[in-house]
Amino acid sequence: MPRLSSLSSLSLGLLLPLFLLFFPQTQVDSLNLPSGHYTATPIPLTPTLTLSIYEASPLTQNTLVETAIAGSPDLPHDDPYGCVLWPASYTISKHFISKIPHALPLKILELGSGTGLASLTASHYNHTVLSTDYSPLPLDLLSHSAISQNLNLDTKLFDITSREPLPSHDVLIAADVMYEPKTGRALAERVVESYKNNGRVIVGDSPGRMGRPAFLERLEELREGGMPEVVFREVEGRTVEGYRDEMICGKGSGSVGVGGKVEVAVLDWYKPGWGEEVVEEKYEEEEEESNVILNKLKSMKIDHTVHSHPPAFTSAELEEYAGSLGRHTKNLFAVSKKIGLVLVCARAEADTNFKGLGTKMGIKGGFSMAKEEVLERVLNVKKGSVGPMSIVNDSEKEVRFILDAGIMDLERVFSHPGRNDFSVGMKPEDLVKYVESTGRSVELIDFDMKKKE
Repeated sequence: MPRLSSLSSLSLGLLLPLFLLFFPQTQVDSLNLPSGHYTATPIPLTPTLTLSIYEASPLTQNTLVETAIAGSPDLPHDDPYGCVLWPASYTISKHFISKIPHALPLKILELGSGTGLASLTASHYNHTVLSTDYSPLPLDLLSHSAISQNLNLDTKLFDITSREPLPSHDVLIAADVMYEPKTGRALAERVVESYKNNGRVIVGDSPGRMGRPAFLERLEELREGGMPEVVFREVEGRTVEGYRDEMICGKGSGSVGVGGKVEVAVLDWYKPGWGEEVVEEKYEEEEEESNVILNKLKSMKIDHTVHSHPPAFTSAELEEYAGSLGRHTKNLFAVSKKIGLVLVCARAEADTNFKGLGTKMGIKGGFSMAKEEVLERVLNVKKGSVGPMSIVNDSEKEVRFILDAGIMDLERVFSHPGRNDFSVGMKPEDLVKYVESTGRSVELIDFDMKKKE
C-alpha cells in the first residue's frame, strides 16, 4: 500500500497557508522521510530568484527503484521518477516567468508535478497553485519544499489517465510526463479539455520521451476547427547535474550529462489574445483612479498596449522578462549643478555616461545620479521604476527631458509606466507628443553606442 494516503497529501496542502502564517520556515539542506533521504537542490531561475527542490539521494533512488520493480503490495513504494528534477521543469519554469502575466493572481494547475519546480515558481509570483501527481511521495516532497521557502500551494492526487475532470484552472502546466504512449495520449486529451475551458497550456518535454509521438498524433485527432496548430518549439534548457539511477535515467539520456545544455520541446497552446484582457483589467482596476499616466494616455487617445511581467529592477531583468515585446528604454534621473534635474530616456545600448552627457549638452562638470528622495518627490516614482511617462508628475517643471534621437527610428518603444511590473508600448512620436503635452520640450541628443567588449 502507498506510504501516504490521499487524505494525508491533501491535508498537508490545505493546511499549508495556515502553517506558514504562524510558523515561517527556513530551507534546510536535507530531509529524512520514512522512504529515505532527500537533499535540497538550489535552482537559479533569474538573476534574483533561486528556488530549491528536494531530490532523492543516490541510495534512496536505488531503494525506490528496487521497491518499484518488486511491485509487492506489502512493500511501501512510489514512482521514483517524481523524486528527481528533470530538464523540462527548469525550462517550463523559466518560460512561465517570462510569458505569463503576474499582475493578477491566476489559477495554476500542474499535472505530474514531481519535485514541483514549476509549481514553486508560480507560487513565488503569488498565483493560486494546485500541484497534482498520481504518486503521493512527490507531493510530500513538494509540500516540504513549499513550507521551507514560505510558499503557498495545494496538492492533490490526480491521475491524468483517469476520467476525472481537470480541476479549475487558468494555466495548465505539464513537464516531462510523456514517458510512454499511454501518458502521451492522456495528456493530449487533457490539453484539449483545458483549451475548451479557455485555459492556457504549457507543456515541456525533454529529448527521447516515447510518449511525444502519441501525444502529437492524439492531439491532431482531437483538434477542431479554430484551434491553433500543434507546434513544439525547441528551447535550450539545461541538463540536470548529479546522480540518477540507471532505471530512472539510463545511459545516453539527454537529461543528465556534462555540458549543461539540452534541447527541451515547449508547447504553449492558447486561444488568440489569451491573457491580454486579464492584464488590461487588472491594470485598470488598480490604477484607473490613481495612475495619472494611464489616464493621460487615455485622455490623449494615444494608441498604447499594456503588458505585465515580473518586477524588473535592472535592464538585464527587463530584457529577460519582457524582451520579446520589443525595444525597451533605459531611463536615468540625474542632476547637474549647472542646470538642475534631467530625465534621460535612451536605447538600452546607448552610452549614457554622465560625463559624456554633460559634454554633449555643453555643460562642464557633467551629471550625477539624483538622490532617491528627490526622485520620489519630483516624479512620484521609486528607484527601479523610472520611465519617461513619469515626467507628467513633475508639476513644477523642475526636470528637463532628454531623448535619445535613435529612439525615433524605432517602430515601437516600451517603458515602465511608473511601476516596474508593467511595460507600456507606443510609437516614439506618441511618446514625444505625450511629453510635450506636459508643457516642456523634448531635447534630442545623438548618443554614441557602447563599445562591444
